[in-house]
Amino acid sequence: MESRALARVTENEAYELMVKGFSPNYRGNPDLDRNRSAAIPPDANCSLFITGLAPTLTTRELLAGIRDAGRIYATHINAPEPDRGHNTCAAKVVFFERGAAERFYHRFAATGFAVRGHPMHVGRVVWNRIRSAELDVGGRKSRVLLISGPPGIVNERALRAYFSSKIQYQVDEVRAWATSEDRALIEFRFGSYRCQAESARMALAREFKEFGVFCEFGESTLPHPLLENWDRVADDGCDAYRKGPLRSHSSSHDLGHHPESYLIVPLPPGWLPYLLGPKGFLDVS
Repeated sequence: MESRALARVTENEAYELMVKGFSPNYRGNPDLDRNRSAAIPPDANCSLFITGLAPTLTTRELLAGIRDAGRIYATHINAPEPDRGHNTCAAKVVFFERGAAERFYHRFAATGFAVRGHPMHVGRVVWNRIRSAELDVGGRKSRVLLISGPPGIVNERALRAYFSSKIQYQVDEVRAWATSEDRALIEFRFGSYRCQAESARMALAREFKEFGVFCEFGESTLPHPLLENWDRVADDGCDAYRKGPLRSHSSSHDLGHHPESYLIVPLPPGWLPYLLGPKGFLDVS
């Protein structure tokens, strides 16, 4: 991810940023097309800006307050700069779709954005003046990756180290959903899709596919047709188990004919179902 060093900008640098339409505190690369304001009307903007947040705010805390709004394209937290009179954090949140951005805005514009654990800091939500257009409308791209493969590769410690060697990233949460002697299944929630989940997925496909590592986008708020025959048994709706034969929607092969060859593993609602068996995970999408 391209960004400028966090050193204090000079007066000339601050002026150049303002001429280009950026805040003088901006730390990204203003010359990248994806960092520039999109040539779209205000009512098509998918980017919001939150000010007045807690000075110790983390990516996980920020994202915990944005559940059930829609898929998030990117987040970025601006740290406090006391020597410039900024004693709180600010955050940029960009959604994939305008509808999701509007839901978030209308939910918090009037009341403010409160983050659990920081009751003294209620953020002010406004539309970002650096506009972002819709992307992947109606699609499944997200900041969440579902990764399966050999446990020696697919474990939180190894994945964090590998991603750190490739990209700059923030983590919302990492969940280990299933493991066996030969295979493991992990849900890796990045802070952003942009330059994080998208880059991590490409890197895994390029360097680890030959070792049996597979990666798919996932988002627990998105339904998937393959889950229509699954019973959700947990009170919080986080676990789902298959009831009856599971048939692939993309083929006539009924996996229920070979019950001895696989074990159904719990998955959060919305994930592509994966089967844990002697030949590894079978993607039946």
